[in-house]
Amino acid sequence: MRSVSSDPTRLVIRTGVLLAAATGLSVLPGWCVSALPGWPAATTYQVRGSSALGDLDADGDLEVVIGSFDKKVHAWHHDGTAVAGWPQTTLDWVESSPALADVDGDSAPDVVVGSYDGNVYAWHADGTPLAGWPKATGNTVQSSPALGDLDGDGDLEVIVGSFDYKVYAWHHDGTAVAGWPQSTGAAVGSSPVLGDLDGDGDLEVVIGSNDCKVYAWHGDGSLVDGWPQAGAHVFRASPALGDVDGDGGLEVVAACADGKVYVWHGDGAPLTGWPKTAGAEVVHPALGDLDGDGDLEVVAGCFDHYVYAWHDDGTPVTGWPQPTGWSVVSAPAFADLDGDGDLEVVIGSTDSKVHAWHGDGSVVSGWPQTTGGQVWSSPSVADLDDDGDLEVVVGSNDYGVYAWTCGEQTGDPLPWPMWRHDVRHSGRYSGVTVLSSGYVTPAAGDPATRFTYRIKCWNTVSERPQRVMLALWSPAGLAWRRLWEYDTSDDNLKDGKWYTYTSSLRGGDYAYRFAVQTNGEWTYWPQPAGAYAAGPSVSPVALSGGYVMPASGTHGQQFTWRIKYWNTSGLPPDGVWCAIWFPTLGRAYWYAMVPFDADDTNWLDGAWYTFSRRWLPPGAYAFRFAARQGTHWAYWPGPAGTYETGPTVTP
Repeated sequence: MRSVSSDPTRLVIRTGVLLAAATGLSVLPGWCVSALPGWPAATTYQVRGSSALGDLDADGDLEVVIGSFDKKVHAWHHDGTAVAGWPQTTLDWVESSPALADVDGDSAPDVVVGSYDGNVYAWHADGTPLAGWPKATGNTVQSSPALGDLDGDGDLEVIVGSFDYKVYAWHHDGTAVAGWPQSTGAAVGSSPVLGDLDGDGDLEVVIGSNDCKVYAWHGDGSLVDGWPQAGAHVFRASPALGDVDGDGGLEVVAACADGKVYVWHGDGAPLTGWPKTAGAEVVHPALGDLDGDGDLEVVAGCFDHYVYAWHDDGTPVTGWPQPTGWSVVSAPAFADLDGDGDLEVVIGSTDSKVHAWHGDGSVVSGWPQTTGGQVWSSPSVADLDDDGDLEVVVGSNDYGVYAWTCGEQTGDPLPWPMWRHDVRHSGRYSGVTVLSSGYVTPAAGDPATRFTYRIKCWNTVSERPQRVMLALWSPAGLAWRRLWEYDTSDDNLKDGKWYTYTSSLRGGDYAYRFAVQTNGEWTYWPQPAGAYAAGPSVSPVALSGGYVMPASGTHGQQFTWRIKYWNTSGLPPDGVWCAIWFPTLGRAYWYAMVPFDADDTNWLDGAWYTFSRRWLPPGAYAFRFAARQGTHWAYWPGPAGTYETGPTVTP
């Protein structure tokens, strides 16, 4: 575990206009909650969108990226200084939350966001626009874009809804994905979520619409069987995806303005025990295991001033709902704020506070925290400054962005730490997938050697991957190979599971990387994308297991040594030799070998070489072989210096 600073002057971000004295920020003992002087620029209007936290400049710390009604998208370092190239300006309000990912394949994160001006913008980390962007829709874009590989080509697509009654999908270069946009019957202010509803390994797009329906499309724009599903009022809120009932498939959780929360299976059938009814319009559900029993709970805020929590079967969680002082428009985040190993719920409210409760509904010490205006923004939780403590970041209608530092991280992944779960806005509760450092054995050899590639895959909810792949780069080019489970009886991916691929290789220097697909999303090792690990160095020449005949005899007898030579380029050897260890002399002598069949020149399949000798003095002999082709040598047996037991010669 990292050491944690005990410096009480540790800085946490906050806009320069938001002074603790002015806003009444409470201070939890042991925390540093203080205004940060020198903030270069506060926003100049309301901040209703939610932040995305990501490492824009590859320095190991996280940056805060958020839009504002000042028509700008801001980016700050963890110390409150502006990231070079930011803010960037749009033509109207930005309520959409930015999504972060490497969209264009340059191994650096990009920022994608919508605006009330009807455009969707995409910038590089330095604030320069991506080629082909912005893209125009026909009306306001309040929806937050989601980033995912819809067409299975390894690149990310951008998916977003618009008030022009359409849902759009573009490639990284701004060209439309085949089959998109798709139309609904009314404005789409909901944000899309991405997941594999039908278990085929590909992503589907799920989104609500003001025509009182929730839609689900395949990556090609065709409707998923069983969809859309209808409620009694508009679906302004954004849905969530997760395996609510533990059957291995994803469910769709959607909050409706009719005051109900609906849960459907991937095929559109309602989950038993749902929908559930609250006291008013419900918004933006999130999923997490509040009580530590391994099952997911559904948590959502409501216009009736309460935050609700239900078990997977629809029964209320003990201690819930919990009241705030006014309507809740914010979405919840789940994180261990106090370091006790259990999850807390943190959420904003229009009572100008950010609230936090334990799983049993009791208030977390030090909360709520107060801002100077209504909080529509959803909180984001992460260790911004890499000091071992979690920070909670949220925007406010007082034109500012706040951050509070909490307790030391438990070391567990954050299960739902921000708006729509992650910086790509997948909106899907599926365990974090991690790949270990992969390796290959042996590190070098000849084409007769079998090389084995291994990688260990973890998933925090033991979700089995659809595919584990090996990208093998050789002098002949790049090829993908499927890895297979090392132990098919091992189903505990929480502890890690090995996958392997074994093959012989032609001569040359190799490189490799691994990829795993879990619920339609890909994870890679090594990182960043495109990085490769050095692989084996394979000689193009190889020698088979040699032999001598007869195995024993007398000193006047003829003995014959034979070895088979291969070359993966079909080239003849410059020489093949046999080293014979003479026990009477205490040394080895090398002898040139000749082709056994002078007409056999197919060295791809191997050709035999031979050497014969009479009059071996009595004793126990040993031998080994060597072959050279250009600068490449091959030996048998290996490693160098190893000898095979030879004939025993009697007087």
